[in-house]
Amino acid sequence: MWSEIDVEVDAAAPWPAQLRGLLESLVNVLRAHPAAARLIESSEKHSEAFLHATEVTLEVLRSAGFDAQHASEIARSALWTGLTLVMSELGFEPDVAPGLSAAERTELLRRKQIQYAMLPVARYPRMVECAPEMTTAEPEFHYRFGIDLFVAGVEAMAPPGSP
Repeated sequence: MWSEIDVEVDAAAPWPAQLRGLLESLVNVLRAHPAAARLIESSEKHSEAFLHATEVTLEVLRSAGFDAQHASEIARSALWTGLTLVMSELGFEPDVAPGLSAAERTELLRRKQIQYAMLPVARYPRMVECAPEMTTAEPEFHYRFGIDLFVAGVEAMAPPGSP
C-alpha cells in the first residue's frame, strides 16, 4: 500500500504545497483500500515504501526550516491525520457494519440524524441544530477541509522566515 503513495514532490513548489500533495496522496490511497487504515494501525510501518515516504516528508519539513523534533512530530501527525480523515468519513464503520451498500449507508446516517435531532434541546442545542450537517457531510469536502486544516496548522507553526 505504501508503494502506491506518490512521493514525487515538485522541488520548485512551496513547501506547504509539497506537504499537501503528500497528504492528499496518502488519503487517496487509504480511500482506495478501505481495509488499509486498520492495517496501517497495526502493522506495515517499517516497510521500505513507508520509510521512503517518511524520508520524503521529513525532507520537505526540514527544508522548510523545521527542526528535527518538529519535523518528526508533523510527519507522524500527517500519517494519523490521513488515517483519521478516512476513518471519520460518515458511514465508515467497518467494525459495526462492514460492506454496507450505498442504500444501507444512507439509512444508517438517516437514523443517526434522527437520534441527534431527538436529543434534549435544552442540554444539546448545537447537536440538535447541527444534526443534518453532522450526518450528511459531502466526502470531498470532508477530505479537502481536513487536509486544509492540517496544512494551515503546520504553516502557522513554521519557523519565522521559512521558505
